[in-house]
Amino acid sequence: MNLSRSLTLVSASVVLALGLTGCAGSESSSDSSKAVNTSASCATSGQLSDSVKASGSFGATPEDVTFPTPMVSETTQVSTLIQGDGEQLDSDSAWSVAFSLFSGSSTTASGVYGFPSSDSNSTTPVVLQPSGWTTSWPGLSEALACGNVGDRFAIVMGMADNASAASGLSLDTTASMVLVLDVLGGSDARATGSSQSVSDIFPTVTLATDGQPGISTPKGDAPTETTIGVLKKGDGATVGATDTAIVQYSGWLWSDGTQFDSSWGTGQLLSASSSGIIPGFWKAVEGQTVGSQVIVIVPPKDGYGDTAQGSIPASSTLVFVVDILSVG
Repeated sequence: MNLSRSLTLVSASVVLALGLTGCAGSESSSDSSKAVNTSASCATSGQLSDSVKASGSFGATPEDVTFPTPMVSETTQVSTLIQGDGEQLDSDSAWSVAFSLFSGSSTTASGVYGFPSSDSNSTTPVVLQPSGWTTSWPGLSEALACGNVGDRFAIVMGMADNASAASGLSLDTTASMVLVLDVLGGSDARATGSSQSVSDIFPTVTLATDGQPGISTPKGDAPTETTIGVLKKGDGATVGATDTAIVQYSGWLWSDGTQFDSSWGTGQLLSASSSGIIPGFWKAVEGQTVGSQVIVIVPPKDGYGDTAQGSIPASSTLVFVVDILSVG
């Protein structure tokens, strides 16, 4: 089994900012702007994003999505179609979203992601940390600068900063991308529990200012059984056997401490379940509480066995540090 993310984003990714633009023309310099909410850091809306209309219930595939075509906007605009009253999120939060994606040249959806619909590409919400997209997809990061759980946004992606994302999605690069996006949930993007002591069998874990973990080079013989330590103890819900947990994680080889994978800095978090990840990783997540951070040593029998996996050699013992952010 592979550690796999719920959706691959531009290049290895599918984005969630939308490009709307005024019909048969470019954005007017006289367009008025208004904040999506009261925070000055939020993305702004204008005539083009205001022209996007969609009906249908929140959390369901939007219906009758209309906007003038072609949409060609130089800047990213965001308008609120439904105002939520849930937790306020910012670009460093973990956003659980569902969205329909359009090329600005057509009101026919190019993709529907995360909505419970028979024509959806996925039935699992996409979980993103917008600040992680600042370089690879600046419009996405800008569009989700802030918002509330329960919001439905109409997003028009600016042309200048989002052409590579459109190309990666095989969309018309002469028009803006347009998204209708529902904010289904949100949480902190790092563990917030109280610090705990662990056995000295584990490598020492250090945290960067944003919460990203690093480890010291492992020493001694690796344990032959999956070994779990709790670094931080959260006070949230307990992850059950049939749940899906949203996590941040990093993984290293026990042999020399080489890092082989991490969700940190990618902008997309892992949706972990018993059927979707290697057994040793799930053993570390199941039974833990939201807000916890765990470290786990995974021997080959609970990892990839005697088969090489990408940069992971065959018969490797692995070390993961996992932040458990939410559960569903």
